[in-house]
Order: sequence, then structure tokens, then C-alpha cells
Amino acid sequence: MDRENFNVVTRTHGEVLKDKYGEIHADVLYQDEWVREAHLRDDLDICRTYAISFLCPLEGEEILAIDKKIRAGNMIGAAFKEEGEGENKWEIRKNVQAVEVMVIPDWLQDEMDLKVSEGKARYSEFYAKKEGMAPVLYATVLELYSPDFRTADSIDQTDLDQVAAPTDSLIDQGFTMEEIWGRIAEGWDDVKERLSVAQQDGQTELHVYRQQVADMMARPHPKKMFRKEGPSRP
Repeated sequence: MDRENFNVVTRTHGEVLKDKYGEIHADVLYQDEWVREAHLRDDLDICRTYAISFLCPLEGEEILAIDKKIRAGNMIGAAFKEEGEGENKWEIRKNVQAVEVMVIPDWLQDEMDLKVSEGKARYSEFYAKKEGMAPVLYATVLELYSPDFRTADSIDQTDLDQVAAPTDSLIDQGFTMEEIWGRIAEGWDDVKERLSVAQQDGQTELHVYRQQVADMMARPHPKKMFRKEGPSRP
């Protein structure tokens, strides 16, 4: 079983995938004002992560420029990290909402080049921040990993310990965006009671996201007809 911990700070998911599979790109299947559905594919055109992003309202010239690049097909984390230099660069963090096992439908098994019916999934809020600016909540993201990357039975206590609560529920418990940003890296051990209340309150929001994900995954998805030659990576 794969026990590598999920990186909630600094590194993008694309960077972690690249360590194992080489170059990774986003293949956007659907995008509107509020939702983006994509495969993260390697150089063999195999899906290594299936992702649905529920996008947040944004404002500000700089953040809207990054959003434009993402809507043009760039990966979310890479689009932020490529902007700015030195102290002016963006940092990213992920506020985990849930880690669970999901069914992988037949069409997605084909895209992942595996016949495995269950996979490890994670819901998390994607945060970005740069020096002198308030944290930006860009999206809530569902990632369903290829079992070649993370098996369904690889969920461990560290995964569960990283689970926090939706931002709106945390704000209702008196946390600011700056505090949430800091605690993603530093932990919630000294505020467990408030966190627990926020987690309970956040279940309704998480249920809505789960239903939207189920509806999107149940839609017909055309089978990809062409894939680059070469064996699946080990």
C-alpha cells in the first residue's frame, strides 16, 4: 500500500504526479463559469487523476489574469506558481475536506488504463496567497486518483488527521481566512472543539459537492479513441 502523505502546502498535485510519471498536462473535458472537469494525463495520454473543480467568485486584476490562464487549459496549481518572482510569488495550500473511497466507472477505468473498480479520492479547498495579500480561495476540488498512483486501501491516519472543514463553516466558528491559511500548515490540535463543530456544519456543503460529482460522472463520456504508443508506466 502507498503511504506517502498528501502535500497540503507548497507542492502542486501536478508536481507530485510528475515525480512518478513525467510530464503532466490537463485535458479539460468540461468547463463553465463555476465548474471544471479534467483529466490529468501523462505523456502516454493516460489519466493519472480525474478532477472536478467547483470554482469560487473572484475579484482583482491579478487573480482574474491567473483565472484566465486556467480557463485556457492550464493546471490550477501551475498557473499560480508560475506567476511572480521571489517574494512576489504565489504560495498554495489545500484545506482538506474529506478522504474516501470512490467507485471508478467503466469509462474512467478505460481512461486510467486499469480495470480497478475503486480508487482513493480527496475533496479539498485550493488556497493561494502572496506576500501582502489576503488568502484567495480559488476552488473546491475533487481528485480521484488512478489506483496506479494511490490505491483505495492507502487511506491512513495521516490522511484522516488532515481533514478540516469548509471555509464557510470555519468562519462561522470565528476563524479568519488568515487563520485558516496558517492552520492548514500548522494544524488544528488546540482548537479541536471548534473544528469539530465546523466539520459537522460542513457536512451539508460536502453532501452537495458529492451529489454534483456523482451527477457529472454519471453523464456519458466518449471513449478516447487515440492514445500515444507505449506501455503503461509501472
